[in-house]
Amino acid sequence: MGVRTVLRTSVGIVGAGPSGLMIGHLLRQRGIDCIVVEKSTQSHMYARARAGFIEWRNRILLERVGLGERMLAEGEPHGRCEFRGAPPARSKAGA
Repeated sequence: MGVRTVLRTSVGIVGAGPSGLMIGHLLRQRGIDCIVVEKSTQSHMYARARAGFIEWRNRILLERVGLGERMLAEGEPHGRCEFRGAPPARSKAGA
């Protein structure tokens, strides 16, 4: 049988998405021991598509909690966003 590791912590967070990581960060800032667990592999997480922009309110929040330094150093600001979709379907009455 393999070696079993026992881990004790105050808070367990399931999911290493944006919310789970933010909660983990905020807890650790306040000295609360926690662990974030994720079922996906690291390579799967890095391969997933990411949002192309961060809304200004989220940017302010990230800066306030100490997570904005790299974003500001490496990110490129832009002033517009364009949403695209399929063209509307033609109605049979208009054909």
